[in-house]
Amino acid sequence: MSKQKKGAVAVVAHGGLTPFVDGRYVPALIDLVTGLAAEWDINVVTLDYPGEISPTDFAITSIPKPHRTWRTIRALSQAVIQQHQRHPFQMVHGIWGYPGGVAAVIAARKLGLPSLVTFNGFETVGLQDIGYGGLLSWRSRTMINWVKRRATHLHFPSEYQKSLATQIDDSLATVIPYGVDPNRFSRKESVPHDPLQLLAVGSVNEVKDYDTLIAAYLEIKKEIPCKLRIVGSINSRFISVTEPSSLDIEIIGDIHPQRMPDQYHWADLLLHASRHESQGLVFLEAAASGLCIASTNVGLIHDWDKIPAVPVADPKALARLAIDLLTDHELHARCQEAFLSYSADLNLRQTRNRFSQLYQMLIDARARNPQAAGK
Repeated sequence: MSKQKKGAVAVVAHGGLTPFVDGRYVPALIDLVTGLAAEWDINVVTLDYPGEISPTDFAITSIPKPHRTWRTIRALSQAVIQQHQRHPFQMVHGIWGYPGGVAAVIAARKLGLPSLVTFNGFETVGLQDIGYGGLLSWRSRTMINWVKRRATHLHFPSEYQKSLATQIDDSLATVIPYGVDPNRFSRKESVPHDPLQLLAVGSVNEVKDYDTLIAAYLEIKKEIPCKLRIVGSINSRFISVTEPSSLDIEIIGDIHPQRMPDQYHWADLLLHASRHESQGLVFLEAAASGLCIASTNVGLIHDWDKIPAVPVADPKALARLAIDLLTDHELHARCQEAFLSYSADLNLRQTRNRFSQLYQMLIDARARNPQAAGK
């Protein structure tokens, strides 16, 4: 461990920290771990990391992906314990409730270390109609509830995500949104396009609810000349449009995160219909880029109390909000300033500093009371 670093931390995740390949890249996690690595010795314990790629900012411990969840949990926890024997950690941070979160808590408890678990998405919901969420099955609920009881501390990326988590101790839970780089995402002055250009960002799946989004877009198009661009990995099962070009819909699929600022600058409005977001980094990127957002009341949109939002699965309400934002110049200006103000408080440096402070708090608390580590 270099003398300049505050301590060593194992970050455990089944994915998301892989470079931009195979759809497993989560930019917010890469940015977070890279930022923390400036102050902490970070060892990422993950599955199937491509051997030909070696990150320069943090260490990688990659293990083959087992076929079953419990085998994955066991393999991840054992990898943390083995790495600790070579290079002792001061704490363990699990990403997602499971398998990473459960594995992190198991390893931390065996090693007498504090554990932090990030509830990064599915852990707080059970959407029966689309089969999504960690609350749908008994086995999943059992693992998530075990993490709630046994983790030293929980992290949520939004107040919205935290509000959905039941039976947690507020004193043992912290909300820290993932931030964005203000040097990449910044406001660009422009005049409205003709026709207006609407942008949708996110993988085409049932959670993002593109059926509602496209229905809303078609309602908007009845009143305002406009076109829609969809950016995100495509699954044709979840998008019902067979001839998108005839409806002025452009589907460009997944693109590298470095190219996203150009997409926001192309648009006049971000349209978002997701059924659930633990945070919705797209909200923050769009807001920092000066875009107004017409969205369902999820993630950060729920947290930002000056921002209008609509219920999920209501295309007419979503269309009405979008039309109002596009045609009511006073509303547009007021919301745009609110979006810019909210996004200014959520940058990468602030996120890194808050996580670093949380890490230090947990490590210091364990030093004062070793018996309390991992509960």
